[in-house]
Amino acid sequence: MITWQRVLEFANQGNPAPDRKVVKSDAEWRELLSPETFHVTRQKGTERPFSSEMCGLFEPGRYACACCGTLLFDAQQKFDSGTGWPSFTQPAETNAIAYHADNSHGMQRVETLCNTCDAHLGHVFPDGPPPTGLRYCINARKQKFDHLPHLDLLHATRRLFRHHWPNCRLTTLEQRLLGYYRVDDLPGSEAPAAWFDYLQRGAEQKLLKVVEHNQSDIISLLVAHTELARIIRNPDHSDLDLYSLARWIGEFDREQAYDLLRSRIDQADEKSKGYLAHLLQKSGDWQGATRLWQQLAQNRCPEALEKLAKYHEHVSKDLDAARYYCRQLPDCQARTHRLRRLQRKSGFRLSPDYPSTIL
Repeated sequence: MITWQRVLEFANQGNPAPDRKVVKSDAEWRELLSPETFHVTRQKGTERPFSSEMCGLFEPGRYACACCGTLLFDAQQKFDSGTGWPSFTQPAETNAIAYHADNSHGMQRVETLCNTCDAHLGHVFPDGPPPTGLRYCINARKQKFDHLPHLDLLHATRRLFRHHWPNCRLTTLEQRLLGYYRVDDLPGSEAPAAWFDYLQRGAEQKLLKVVEHNQSDIISLLVAHTELARIIRNPDHSDLDLYSLARWIGEFDREQAYDLLRSRIDQADEKSKGYLAHLLQKSGDWQGATRLWQQLAQNRCPEALEKLAKYHEHVSKDLDAARYYCRQLPDCQARTHRLRRLQRKSGFRLSPDYPSTIL
């Protein structure tokens, strides 16, 4: 375990030798890196705080140098420092990081660099959590091709099945959507160790299992998206979330989303009917929207009650109806505020027998 004392020893007396060294000219680095990454890593620049999605990413994984690919940190050592930069308590290996005294900008700090290629990473401070007490404050500039759009092949699965499946991992998709069960499969979490064993000792057995695992991933995703396209065209799968599918389609084509929900109104749950009412409202069909809201309001649906209260206050101008639906809402500050506003507008109390005049 690296402590602050060891950090100071490295910075003042010399760093541990790296496993390898990568040396390139500035011109060569410019060819390999994006301008932003070159500025941060080769010119000691600093990202704006909270400018990287890495700040909020705490999923299992490993973080490598954007310049040479050297493993630097493991997600198990990451924590939320609230500073706006990804923060870690320990490097992946003792010799992964180099430490240099940094007296720039009128401050005394310890700069951290990739020990393999001398890329500027950030700084380390003695104000981290126990047991190390260290906070590696690291820039998160990514590699040159990061600007290319990322295609999340499991995005559709999460959108359509997350409320009905225990999780949306690829293996769950394979089993529930494709009826495929892997046999003697190497877990993806073991792939990095298999690669390192091959690179360091030439061990090929597990590396072949990695290739087989990746091959299965690719084939499953290709087949899965063909199956997903079929389900979207004919959404009768028992686990399919109709509301999520309609919302997804509605982001691009509201009319198609409306047709989908109308054709399956008997299967629609509360959220689906609420979204259908929303689509009717957006199209100007207030009569159709209020009819659905009233159906949902009979089951004390808060969203429908609020929609009806707003509709009668601002559209139909029926303040009695607006007050009635508002009073059915759960007790909260918004409800109190709305009732007070309606009271000021009307100047009289709601009759207790009002429901019979509107339902």
